[in-house]
Amino acid sequence: MNLVSRKDGRTITHNGEDYVVDGPVPSKDAVQLIDQNGEVYQISGDEFRKAISNGLVRSSELSPTRYGTYQSEEHRLETDFRLFIVRQELRLREKEVPRRSRRVYIEKQVSQKAQFAARRKPFPSQSTINDWTSKFIKNGVQGLVPKTHRSGNRTDRCDAVFREIVENLIEQQYLPHDRLRVSDLHREACRQYLFWCSENDLEAGNCGRKVVEAIIKTLPHDDLIKRKMGSKHAKTHRKQAKKFYDIEAPFDRVEIDSTPADIMVTNRSGELVGRPWVTAAIDCATGWVLAQLFTLHHPNSETIVETLMKTMTHCEEEFFENFGIVSRKTYAAKPKLFVLDQAQENQGDFLDAVIIATRSEVFWAEPRNPQQKPFIERYNRTFNDMVKTLPGATESTLLPGNSRQEKAEEEACLTLDEFEEIMQKWRFDEYHLRQRKRICSVFRKYESPLEAMQRLAEEHVMPDPLTLEERAECFWVFEETRGGWKYGVEFEHMQFWSEELGDLLRRIGYGKQLKIRYNPLDVRMILVVDPQDERLVPAYNKIDGLDGLSYAAIKAIRPPRAKMTPDCFDSEAVLQAMMERRQTKKLGKTKMQKTRADEIERRRTHRMHERALKQPLIPGQVLVAPRTSAMTIPTTLDLPKVEKKNA
Repeated sequence: MNLVSRKDGRTITHNGEDYVVDGPVPSKDAVQLIDQNGEVYQISGDEFRKAISNGLVRSSELSPTRYGTYQSEEHRLETDFRLFIVRQELRLREKEVPRRSRRVYIEKQVSQKAQFAARRKPFPSQSTINDWTSKFIKNGVQGLVPKTHRSGNRTDRCDAVFREIVENLIEQQYLPHDRLRVSDLHREACRQYLFWCSENDLEAGNCGRKVVEAIIKTLPHDDLIKRKMGSKHAKTHRKQAKKFYDIEAPFDRVEIDSTPADIMVTNRSGELVGRPWVTAAIDCATGWVLAQLFTLHHPNSETIVETLMKTMTHCEEEFFENFGIVSRKTYAAKPKLFVLDQAQENQGDFLDAVIIATRSEVFWAEPRNPQQKPFIERYNRTFNDMVKTLPGATESTLLPGNSRQEKAEEEACLTLDEFEEIMQKWRFDEYHLRQRKRICSVFRKYESPLEAMQRLAEEHVMPDPLTLEERAECFWVFEETRGGWKYGVEFEHMQFWSEELGDLLRRIGYGKQLKIRYNPLDVRMILVVDPQDERLVPAYNKIDGLDGLSYAAIKAIRPPRAKMTPDCFDSEAVLQAMMERRQTKKLGKTKMQKTRADEIERRRTHRMHERALKQPLIPGQVLVAPRTSAMTIPTTLDLPKVEKKNA
């Protein structure tokens, strides 16, 4: 038996037979398995990760989990600390203890709690305690979770030509020769850039020294050039570069960003609908694009959540067939760190809850600091460079900015689906096979994202992707409290009922307050928590035909203070209200905006129907792996047997 990097202990099902996962094999992208007779086998790491994603790998001691279990230790400690203080504050208020005495008493109580000894932050002031108490009264425990929301900035400081000239000059001098000074680099880059502009009869853009320094800051190394700087600037720059030196393996750091594509697209009738949005996620260690979404509407928290989920789940074979992709290598895992900017789409309780459920760390980059997420910024530029070669592109190398807008509108002929097909095929069949510059690689090597991913998969143990249980937990993290009555449970002015819920209510009695969990993207059902054994009991919406609708869509069309019951509101009325709202939103818009709104609603309705065809994942009901294989897995006779060795 070969030694493994670490003991695993989980169980994997192959064609109805169970194996114990011994662990990953060192210096090889493979996992060692042991059958019931003690025989040892190996499968590739890629097959093992796909098995995890398909629910074929499970732990023998898994149990249904509740919201809060997936919080990090530090996060949970801070939440418990605030909750303890708020409860003490409310208790002292009831006893009419003076304001000044309350803080002293609470601080004394906290000092006696050993669980809060690890907290290093100073004790909060009385105004902070009052603020926490107000948030707790208004929003419950969720109100005590700290949140920071600030806007981002995507403005480029220079055009693509000048940036390419600067990077080429650094690449020529990097490693084989002495570094250039900033002044020499700036002088030579300006000379080449101005010469190029004069040849093409174009007006030169920004090409000053500060622009060159800004480009250098976006590269993940601190020794690209030769320069003298004060201790303050040197410390800041090295601290910034150190974050990228800490990247050693795939999924150590994943950057996500949304940007408008520089192209005009049409609907199926050939009418202009404007520029689409692209949301991408990239692995910083390898440059591998983990997810890429195309939308006509401005990205929102639901778009970012979908990108996060695609980052942690493998692409199915149907995805490659639809786009005609040849290179069908796919990787997915739970990253250690997500990097997002502070734009509006990266906010919201839904996104926060999914991040907590996936147990990932998140870093929100500061506005106007693109150097804090250089890898996704570089990919966005490479992406738009490819877009410039397509019909309908809003700019080109010779016509930057909006100078090509009218021509782009005339030659636009691609629909969003056709544009997505071209770019997804380019992503897998071209970008992943293209070698990157050394200055753009963390490891300073000439290698493509595919070569880097394959090399690092053998050198390191790849993290696991999301299991079916974890995927279900990502969407059932919202909790509310509602009363249980003879007709069931009422939530968002809709009634939910099932035979299991009826048995529960008859057992515990009517009128009791029950905890419920719901998926904000699906109004078909809720989960009621049994107060005795914390079992999740499903309850279904009494209104039929609402498959695929979200609570946000229901709220948008619902009249104020209206109750949606089977007697006064059915699915046809819901769809009719959605159509009326669509017509109302189109009033007062230009022709392109009306066409764009129609196309957005059409695609949203199509996605709603697709979502309705899928059964929702429910926590606690996907723990048992299926006995038949969901993918091509070799039988025990086909598995390569490992020669047993004496320890």
